[in-house]
Amino acid sequence: MRSTKRPNGIFPKLLTELMGSSAEEKLGGGPLVNIAERSDCYIIEMAVPGYDKHDFIVEVEDDYLEVLSVKDVELGDEDSTLLRHEYIPEPFSRSFQFSEDCQKEGIKASYSKGILKVTIQKKEASIASRKVRVEVE
Repeated sequence: MRSTKRPNGIFPKLLTELMGSSAEEKLGGGPLVNIAERSDCYIIEMAVPGYDKHDFIVEVEDDYLEVLSVKDVELGDEDSTLLRHEYIPEPFSRSFQFSEDCQKEGIKASYSKGILKVTIQKKEASIASRKVRVEVE
């Protein structure tokens, strides 16, 4: 595995960091992502059309979630001549820093319709601390 640049400290400072970065950093750092927070988990969705689910490596290293692609670039075939080429699914690497409320075990990833979806559960204490109902006697 090659060394990855870790520019994205994510949970919960993501929006501040993304809004503060330049367009070049947003577009040049790999596929575009949406990150959502739910009461029990975080969901990262990456726009990566043209790949297959076997083209991705998703792993945890220290306090980072690493998402890499290992796609071989194919331009056209023997029976055609490529007249214009604006889109190429290329290898990429994205890293996301975990916050303290992220559970590093049990992370799930799926790929469908050009979107890689990674679900990271929150620790139980984080979920419970969000909302507590107090019974009235």
